[in-house]
Amino acid sequence: MKLSYRGLSYEVNSSAIETIESDVYAQHRGSTYPLRHPVNQTGVQVPVVLRFRGNSYLKF
Repeated sequence: MKLSYRGLSYEVNSSAIETIESDVYAQHRGSTYPLRHPVNQTGVQVPVVLRFRGNSYLKF
């Protein structure tokens, strides 16, 4: 999906995460709903180079 913010365009690469319902319920504005947890949280995180106001840093 192509998005833009303040004149800068960028691509969004999102992936679906498989989840399961838990025994924990939450409530918001009178509506009760079950919380969901990811099925598998294993995986190798690759460091990403990010830039903020001209400074580069790594996110792990």
